[in-house]
Parts: sequence; C-alpha cells; structure tokens
Amino acid sequence: MVSFSRRALLGCFSFSVLLALYLPVAAAQENPYFVAYDHYLEEPGNLEIEYFSTLGTQRGGNN
Repeated sequence: MVSFSRRALLGCFSFSVLLALYLPVAAAQENPYFVAYDHYLEEPGNLEIEYFSTLGTQRGGNN
C-alpha cells in the first residue's frame, strides 16, 4: 500500500502538470486592440469610434 505522503506528492505533481498544460489555453484569448489613423487617412476634425463585442446567452436555461 502506498503511503499517504507519497500519494499527496503524486497528487500535487499531477495537479501542477495539468495546471501547466491548461494555463496557455486559458490565456489564448484575443486582446483588445486599437487602430489609429494618421492625418493622411482621415479628414481633420473627424473621429470614428467602433466597438465590436461578443455576447453569448443560453436559450431555454436559467438566466
């Protein structure tokens, strides 16, 4: 029978490996970005602002 300390050490090691494999996937989201125009592309005095968002809802569930 495996001792408790050895099982705890194996559990911590397994958790660390899974965490190390999962973190890059969790951080792989698109960062917000800004596009700035110089004076050759826009008329002076005009400013255009756009915002694109993604919103997901669950249909038929407890919202």
